[in-house]
Amino acid sequence: MEPDHRAADVIVTISRQAAGRGEQVAQQVAQRLNLPLVDAEAVHRAAVRIDLARENLADPQRADRVGGRLAQMAVLLATEPPQDTGWALAPVPSSMDDAGYRRAVEAMLRALAEAGDVVIAGFPAQVLLAKAPRAVHALVVAPLTLRVQRMVLREDLPFRTAERVLRDADRDRADFYRRFYNVAWDDPTLYDCVINTARLGVEQAAGAILSVVKQRST
Repeated sequence: MEPDHRAADVIVTISRQAAGRGEQVAQQVAQRLNLPLVDAEAVHRAAVRIDLARENLADPQRADRVGGRLAQMAVLLATEPPQDTGWALAPVPSSMDDAGYRRAVEAMLRALAEAGDVVIAGFPAQVLLAKAPRAVHALVVAPLTLRVQRMVLREDLPFRTAERVLRDADRDRADFYRRFYNVAWDDPTLYDCVINTARLGVEQAAGAILSVVKQRST
C-alpha cells in the first residue's frame, strides 16, 4: 500500500477502548502516513533498551531527561522490527500510577510532539497535547457487547469473564484520567473525531482519521 500524502510535522494521537480495535486502526494510520507508531510495545521495548528500571525517576529533572531519551528510542525502535522477543519477557518498569514514571512518560509525549511526524497510540497524549496546533486526536470505540465478543474469540474466554475484564478496564481507565488529569477520558470534546468500529472496519476507520489529518493540514 502506498503511503497517503501528508504534510510535514503530523501528530496523530489515538485513544481507544479495550478490544475496540484501536491498535489495528493506529497501525493502519501510521502505515498509510509512513510514520513511526509509538504505542505500548514501542515504549516497553525502549524502556528495556535504556534500562529504565534502574533510573531514579523520583528526581523530577532526571525523569524529564529520561522521558526525552525514551521518546528518541521509542521512535527508533518503532521503525525496526524486534530482533528477538526478549523485551516482552522483561518486566514493565513501572505503572502510570507511579509519579516518577508518569512524569517521564509525560516528558516523552511532549518530546514526541515537539519533534512531530508521529502516531501515538495510548497514553494521555490527547490531554497533554490538547493545545498542540498540529495534533489530531482520535478516539476509537465500540459497543461493550461487541468488544466482549471480540475478546471471547481472541482470548478464548467465557463471555462473563471477558465482560468483567472489559468493564474493569473501562473503569480503571476512567479512574486514572479522573484522578490525574481531572477529565473524562471518553469526553468527545477532547477529540477531533470519534470512530465506532461497529460501523467502520479498520481500514475505513483509519481513512476517516486520515481525512481529518488532511483537512487540518490544508
